Amino acid sequence: MYYSVNFCVIVPIFSILFSSLAFFNFGRIYFDISSISGSSVNIITGAIVKGKGFGMDDLFKVPETYISYVLNLIYLNSPGTCLIYMLIDIAAYILLTLYFDNVIPNEFGSCQPFYYFLLPSYWGFSKKKINSQEEWIKETMNKYPATYDKNKIDSDVLDRINYTCDSSNNDPIKVINLKKSYGSGKNEKVVVNGSYFSLSKDKVMVFLG
Repeated sequence: MYYSVNFCVIVPIFSILFSSLAFFNFGRIYFDISSISGSSVNIITGAIVKGKGFGMDDLFKVPETYISYVLNLIYLNSPGTCLIYMLIDIAAYILLTLYFDNVIPNEFGSCQPFYYFLLPSYWGFSKKKINSQEEWIKETMNKYPATYDKNKIDSDVLDRINYTCDSSNNDPIKVINLKKSYGSGKNEKVVVNGSYFSLSKDKVMVFLG
């Protein structure tokens, strides 16, 4: 069985695919402008013929160059169309760069979820405004419930936890139930599990390990 190939359908498809590549559009613009503006050599006389120059009228015209005439490239875009495609590519690449920079994990672990741009908090909107330290402590403890057993930890550690979660404690820095893990599933490694600490003014804390 033999199949015929319709080049009238395939060529426009390849033209659209190449038009989605920024470097191809840049090369096309450069080639079209240089073909019209650049000088050429007359094969018969050997004289140098100066180009007519590239004007605004040529922006949306497909240049009639020697290559386009020989190859009959009727599906080529004009320099203006290539410029528009290139600007669209630049905007698309910037958005993709910002997106993957937020969702691809780095050396510090996971980043934002893949739907982060749909979250109100990403755009600066908060579902509930916290007006006091007591509300913040309560909401944090509800969102991240404690995993420790009061009967299995030392009294001094429990006192430190209660001091951190006390709303009358006005320390400027508080960390409640801090957790950090790497990997997922069976390969998950927990490096910090339920740490509580509060730092008063003019104090410095250093973590080793």
